[in-house]
Amino acid sequence: MEIFLVSPNWIGDCVMSMPAIRALKALRPDLKIYIITKPHLSSIYMSIPEIDEVLSLPSGNSLKSFILNVITLRKYKIKEGILFPNSFKSALTLRLSGVKHLTGYERDMRGWLLEKKTKFSGKAIHQIKSYLDLISLYLDSIVEGSFSNILIFSKDEKRKALLILKENDFVDGEKLIGISAAAAYGSSKEWPAVNFANLINELSGDMRNLRFVMFGSENDENKINEISDSVSVKLIKITGKYTLREAISVISKCDVFIGNDSGLLHASDAAGVPSIGLFGPTSPETTSPPGNLTETIYKSVECSPCSYRECPIDHKCMNEISVKEIFNKTIKILKSK
Repeated sequence: MEIFLVSPNWIGDCVMSMPAIRALKALRPDLKIYIITKPHLSSIYMSIPEIDEVLSLPSGNSLKSFILNVITLRKYKIKEGILFPNSFKSALTLRLSGVKHLTGYERDMRGWLLEKKTKFSGKAIHQIKSYLDLISLYLDSIVEGSFSNILIFSKDEKRKALLILKENDFVDGEKLIGISAAAAYGSSKEWPAVNFANLINELSGDMRNLRFVMFGSENDENKINEISDSVSVKLIKITGKYTLREAISVISKCDVFIGNDSGLLHASDAAGVPSIGLFGPTSPETTSPPGNLTETIYKSVECSPCSYRECPIDHKCMNEISVKEIFNKTIKILKSK
């Protein structure tokens, strides 16, 4: 039997969908799993043995792209589907593609399109559990046990990551500190640039043989350059000219990763890198990486978690995270390696 799984729409959520995918395959090994995802997210699912095929479909809002996607999916003649996103469009696309048995959350006025559906309880639950609950709904049986979020890299990818670092003057024996200073969600999730700059300056002044790798998209280059202009060391910048897969492969080489609540923080956790996650407007209770190597920093101020994209007041939730606290935690990790 074959099944479509429609992926989430954010890097971090894609990583958090891995346990659900692995649970489905473990409990139904007969299923051939097809992941439907946006082109820029498809590399997240590379080399995952539980996935039989990754279908990268254009995500444009035009009627033409919608119809072309339906035509593409209809060729597979698949009748089963699970929706990780909660959009009406994702449900309508699969139903028009011939999927008769569709499982998902009853949201965005799409309940009539679903065969197996459930409403949110209203309780704050982790996103990973939310995805696992969909698998339970599809299987008519509660999923028990834990399933990994780990990302898998080939030997060639690991070699390419090392080559990228050496092209940027990395020297064997240096310890790598990865930093993701931006967040696609919005500036409310971002620790101030001056704090990242001060952290880099203090770390480089305290320990030798440290290299700092800044990660981000083309849209993040202004903030990365702002930090770069304020530090006393040369930074390695992994930005727009590298693919997402290349960036995550380089993250897997880091000794420590420090980042806001963002997709790259989840990727770092899934790559097995000791990580420090800086949370503010979002709650670690629902979106923190699950790995034991990741420590989340969260200051529960009176207005948090607000989930605003832009802070309308004083950004207290992020400003209360001190450089000293992150410095001490980073040094502790480095000295334990």
